[in-house]
Amino acid sequence: MVAADAYMKGIERRIEAGLDPDVLSVLSLSYSRWDVAVHDQVPDEIKNTSGSRSAQATYAAWMEMRESDRGRD
Repeated sequence: MVAADAYMKGIERRIEAGLDPDVLSVLSLSYSRWDVAVHDQVPDEIKNTSGSRSAQATYAAWMEMRESDRGRD
């Protein structure tokens, strides 16, 4: 969430400077690499799922931040 914090700081600086805070952002995750990295270290039943789970956790954290007081202001 370091990237999300940096994004929010940039938005806050734009607001302080009187600029439009409406800045679009793109998040790109190469989560298939997680599965490759841990393939031989995890039980068979969770192989090829860690990337997807990581992406879901990242999205949930992003939505939580967006719904926080900081994200709504």
